[in-house]
Amino acid sequence: MLKFFVSFLIKILNKDSCRNLLTFCVQTSKRPAFFAIFVLGLSFLLTAFSATCLRKSKVACLPMKIPTKITSGRINSKSRINVKISNNANNPTVVEARIKLPKTYKGLWPAFWMLGTDFDGSNWPSCGEIDIMEMGNAEGIIGGQEYSKRYMTVALHVLNNDDSESNIPVHGDPDGPGYYDKIDLQDGEYHTFKVKYWGHKAVNNCGWLNKITYEFYIDDVLIKTLHPCDDADKNNNVFTSLNKEFFIVFNLAVGGKYTGIPTEPQIYAEWSSLLRNILNGGYGIYEKITALNKDNNYTAKMYVDWVKVSGGGNAKKTDDFDNLDNWNISEGRGDSGWGNAELQEYTAKNISIEYDLQAESNCLVITAKSE
Repeated sequence: MLKFFVSFLIKILNKDSCRNLLTFCVQTSKRPAFFAIFVLGLSFLLTAFSATCLRKSKVACLPMKIPTKITSGRINSKSRINVKISNNANNPTVVEARIKLPKTYKGLWPAFWMLGTDFDGSNWPSCGEIDIMEMGNAEGIIGGQEYSKRYMTVALHVLNNDDSESNIPVHGDPDGPGYYDKIDLQDGEYHTFKVKYWGHKAVNNCGWLNKITYEFYIDDVLIKTLHPCDDADKNNNVFTSLNKEFFIVFNLAVGGKYTGIPTEPQIYAEWSSLLRNILNGGYGIYEKITALNKDNNYTAKMYVDWVKVSGGGNAKKTDDFDNLDNWNISEGRGDSGWGNAELQEYTAKNISIEYDLQAESNCLVITAKSE
């Protein structure tokens, strides 16, 4: 009965059906008995529908706020803070930041990462990408809310010799390197995320290879070491993608393939999800974003206390975010040119400098909002 009623409601949104329904109401209003039966029947179905909603979701099906747009922020340091690669293991390039993360379950995707300075908007992944910290991954969501607070990924994205993307990720199972089970990284505290890397020569059965070593840290604890150039057949393009200067990026994405919530209708309120479930039998765990909700006023924030660059011939640099002089602010759709199917629009108004009592200093604040 409910499925029939919901189908009926959806169909009457059609212009012709609306006209037919209006005609029906006018005609039945001339026959009080029929009109009374119609109104009573409609009231019964609405009452049953509402009761089912409350029983299934434990919340009202029609929330007070129905979001129409999601906005967030992204900044980058291109041409302002460019990072050189080290060629000395005793003096590696070091890039690190102290960050307080929002609760990501389900749908938020905070990231601290780097792109090659030759990035022009269309040459990814040959420009190279270094992901120092990403959270909100779909694998983390599958493990549940507590699991997702500890599931962090790092990755390298480069171009293979056959011009295909080479994704060198650190994902993995609960015992693997994609899961940092020491602490909750979304505990409301600041944590330091860091990468050290350097280029060098190494020999294997194919002869000398150009290599780069990457070490990733959380709170000064080494969690993963990557050697992306170990495959001699792919070495040339891999090395070229990474042996260059990079710039730094901070952003807080919403939805997207990384989170497993890549389609725009899923940003809307719980009533739409419920309608889809009734009509189509459910969409699994990825049916809606819940990280932006009534309890947090549909707002989430990522705080960055500082970012530091040192080693590898780089002038030692610390940005304490007293201002944004070292940063470019992104504007426009978050999915433009990437294919990540993110849902947010990046705007300057979602980037701010605020004094945080916990950090006892000014911080970069990136705000995601459902508006």
